Amino acid sequence: MQKIVAELRRRDVDLAGMRALEVFGYTGERLTRHYAPFVKSLEIWELDPAHESTLRQNFPRAEVRIVDSYEQVRRTKSKYDFVVIDNHITPEEHFDLFPHIFTLLSESSVLMVLVAADANARVRRLHPDIFNAQHLEQRRVFYRTQHPERVPLAELALHYRTLASENGFDVDWHFFRNRRLLPVATGYYDLLLKLRLRDRDKDE
Repeated sequence: MQKIVAELRRRDVDLAGMRALEVFGYTGERLTRHYAPFVKSLEIWELDPAHESTLRQNFPRAEVRIVDSYEQVRRTKSKYDFVVIDNHITPEEHFDLFPHIFTLLSESSVLMVLVAADANARVRRLHPDIFNAQHLEQRRVFYRTQHPERVPLAELALHYRTLASENGFDVDWHFFRNRRLLPVATGYYDLLLKLRLRDRDKDE
């Protein structure tokens, strides 16, 4: 996450002026703590109330909500400039957040999504609940692909760009950062997209 923050700054992203949302908070130790000191405000959603006290202790300036993120994304009327989706890779991944997540984004925003391009044999042994038949079917439908077991980075980027466009946003740029959860490459990446609400007059 520190490298991502550095890259955002290199691309002239003003974190200090951003309202941030962490969609899946957990304890915040993995990613949130690395960017929380730099943003204007932070809201954290977490399903498990067991993590509430830790989140409030670690992020005293943040607004912590114990909610089901998949329900909250449909209810909230708030807008955010930096949205982080750091989901566990399960058969559902983050798919049900879309397209609703776009209603939360401000006119100029950054969306960060954990994506799985593929998984090597070691990861599949350690996590047998992913890349099974159910997971592959979920990926086939969401990514609109006939090869859900391996979706190249270029195809992943194009898919999220297409989703953004379908929901009224243009993408100024994107980049990937390899996520190493284990000593070996896992096929997990953080995808960051700089989004800009499309001028409706241009479409009309």
